[in-house]
Amino acid sequence: LHELDHLLRKRALRAGGKLDRRYQLFINTYPFSVRDPSFQGQQLIELFDETLLAPEQIVLEVTEQHAIKNYPLFFEAMKYFKDMRWKVAIDDMGAGYSGLEAVVQLKPDYVKLDMYMVRDIKHNFVKQQILKIMRSMAEKIGAYLVVEGVETEEELEFVCKIGADFVQGHLLGRPKEAFQTRPDHPLED
Repeated sequence: LHELDHLLRKRALRAGGKLDRRYQLFINTYPFSVRDPSFQGQQLIELFDETLLAPEQIVLEVTEQHAIKNYPLFFEAMKYFKDMRWKVAIDDMGAGYSGLEAVVQLKPDYVKLDMYMVRDIKHNFVKQQILKIMRSMAEKIGAYLVVEGVETEEELEFVCKIGADFVQGHLLGRPKEAFQTRPDHPLED
């Protein structure tokens, strides 16, 4: 998993290397990968030099499908990226291990609400209240709220009414070709 995560980060940076300055490149990564020596220092600088990206265009999207085992080391590693002016997103908030400690320590630029929280939201009072609380929290900490997994017009209407800053999901569009891996594209680097 570690090697695959490393390879996909490199491919994402290369594939997004000519991204227009108006856009940001969100790169998913696992918490255990932020301390990868090949994703810091000279190797990262060399990889970054292959692109036309500005540091502010990169958003390191921390997925917490695996627990953060050592918070002090993790936050120290994340500081490296924030010092480079990369932005930080907490992915899948409301699912897995995503918790408020990560929000407090990371002070993310984006909080991405998990798609589970969107399913049937119009008919689920608890999910509605959680979305409102997340909206308020994001606003108060200066982060954008991104609602993931929007697949119906009803979901889109509801999350827009609550005030999500950004919405993603198959209703709005599929990933662009440059960022998809197909069987005829080997994963070798």
